[in-house]
Amino acid sequence: MVEIITPIILVALYLHYGITSFLFYKYVILMGFLVPIFFIDAFQQIIPHVLSIPLIVIGLVLSLIPGNDIGVMNAVLTALFVFSLLLLLAWSYQKLRGSEGLGGGDIWLLTGLSTFFGVTGIPYIFILSALMGIVYFLIFIRQKNRPFAFGTFIAVAAMLWAVIGEQTILDLIPYF
Repeated sequence: MVEIITPIILVALYLHYGITSFLFYKYVILMGFLVPIFFIDAFQQIIPHVLSIPLIVIGLVLSLIPGNDIGVMNAVLTALFVFSLLLLLAWSYQKLRGSEGLGGGDIWLLTGLSTFFGVTGIPYIFILSALMGIVYFLIFIRQKNRPFAFGTFIAVAAMLWAVIGEQTILDLIPYF
């Protein structure tokens, strides 16, 4: 599956951005992390920190390079906000319910993605991953106390945002 999905994603990135665009290479690097995160979380229900935490550093470094769509302040502030919000939500859920509702891997993954997508892209990733997770839960899980791998939906949402992009979404708005 990895050998089939990865080239499809890379070709889609090429068709969207072209080989000369900095964003093509930025998202190729990101996909190198998201594809294994997807499969590891799907099969093991864990997002290794060795894959999620480096995304924060890489995204911040890439935000310094001209040609990037996300500036360094956007990347830093979005990452700080997302990390703080998710940590507060996870802590609150733990206190209220007595069980983990959002894994640490999800928090680090979304923080890393914040440095790649900034304030304009991360809400899309939150909403789309939540919607996909809810549909999956309602169709396949149906037991409220049974955990499932949410990182897979985060990875798919990030892949879709990278391939489709903000401009394509904005182009669709007049039709709604």
